[in-house]
Amino acid sequence: MINNSGLKMEDLKGIRNAKLLGVRIVYVDPEYTNQECSRCGLIGNRSGKVFKCSHCGHVDYADVNAAFNIALRQGICQSVADRDVTEGTLKRQLQERWRP
Repeated sequence: MINNSGLKMEDLKGIRNAKLLGVRIVYVDPEYTNQECSRCGLIGNRSGKVFKCSHCGHVDYADVNAAFNIALRQGICQSVADRDVTEGTLKRQLQERWRP
């Protein structure tokens, strides 16, 4: 079932539960989060699971790049420097998870 905002009712239940647990809920416009480079802010190229920026040379997992863009838009990461500090940890976790 979908309400007027385009969210499924299951999503709303999850949001309600998160609020009850004290989790900060913010809306982020998803437009271009998977195409914008989280390092330089310009539009790059996503091909499957890989994001490549032809402007600054940044290469990352596409979903990780998009997640950092969402965090940067809402001030969860304060700067690109914060993004770079956590990048190594996230990459290691993803590499371990997706290792064949």
